[in-house]
Amino acid sequence: MRKLFPRLLFFLSFSLFAQDLQELRFDETPTTVSNQTQRRPSYIEPAVSINTTFEEAADTNNIPYRTFSGLENVENGYYIISGVFSKGKNTKKTIKKLKRKGFEEAGYITNPESDLNYVYLTYYPFGLEAVDACISQLEGTYTDQIWILEIENSVTIGGPQMAVVEVNEPEINDDPNQTDHVLENNTEIETLDSPCQRQQRLLKP
Repeated sequence: MRKLFPRLLFFLSFSLFAQDLQELRFDETPTTVSNQTQRRPSYIEPAVSINTTFEEAADTNNIPYRTFSGLENVENGYYIISGVFSKGKNTKKTIKKLKRKGFEEAGYITNPESDLNYVYLTYYPFGLEAVDACISQLEGTYTDQIWILEIENSVTIGGPQMAVVEVNEPEINDDPNQTDHVLENNTEIETLDSPCQRQQRLLKP
């Protein structure tokens, strides 16, 4: 009887210890899973997949776009359009306002068929870049409606500088044979950067 009591006491103590150990392991299990979950690296999916075409990306994100082809002195690429104007005076005023707001690449493209001026905020050589820019509203810097104008079969991207010819008032000349010579002497040629070259210039420190 004396030997039975110590054995019974030992058995009860061992059972309680085993039960406490099991509960302890059960309580630790969720903590371990939670820590593993917190350590998982976060992954942010890009707005536009690189395997998507420009047209597919624009349609998927409900971004309007249009294509012009064969324009003179206009570089191929994708232009973020903010407005269309019929008068050159309003066009130039709008561009000045945009430049004051920080859109240094702002400019316009004239469609010779309609004589409409398409004011753009910035330019991208690749279509998916332009779609990303529209999705982010130019990283939140422009809140009004914008769309994309694609230019193709025109000036090569990053190609030679484009020349714009401005003709001054000719001098009075009574000799009709000298008219061409006078006009030629009063012609001023201004060389402008292409949109791609302008971007590179603005990025220089």
